[in-house]
Amino acid sequence: MLKRILIVSFFVLLAIGGISAIYFMTGDKKTNIGEIAKGKEITEVSLSFNSYGINNLKENCSSQDEIFCAIEKTVKCSINPKLSICKKGEVPSFVLGKTEDDVRPKNVSFAVTKIKPTAETRDISVYTKSQCDGSWFGLCQGTVIYSLSMKDGYWKVINVYALEE
Repeated sequence: MLKRILIVSFFVLLAIGGISAIYFMTGDKKTNIGEIAKGKEITEVSLSFNSYGINNLKENCSSQDEIFCAIEKTVKCSINPKLSICKKGEVPSFVLGKTEDDVRPKNVSFAVTKIKPTAETRDISVYTKSQCDGSWFGLCQGTVIYSLSMKDGYWKVINVYALEE
């Protein structure tokens, strides 16, 4: 009898392991917003750089992750505020402001390094490692932090900060 229980347990565990492996290999790649809303900090993120250039900006988002798309929209609008996705209320207002042409970056790359809930609010801070070829108020080089808030059912970047390095 004990032998049967062990064999059945082995096959049940094997099945659960196989299903889990398939889920993690093919599962939904969206950020677990529920975990963030519960106050959990996410530091296990893929450190792959996403690059954008003035000559190859596409208006649609390259991901299905709402948080990533909000940051990507802000980056694209920092490069070219004339894109149709760059609307007041969709990105921080200073991103859409007029600046000298040589201030705006023409190329920006970033990788998300950490997603951290903001204390006592439902907002989040997304930390990135960023690189750019313009000064853009110092907001595209080094550690750049995007402050996001849920508005109208979508994550929107409400401010951008940079850590002095």
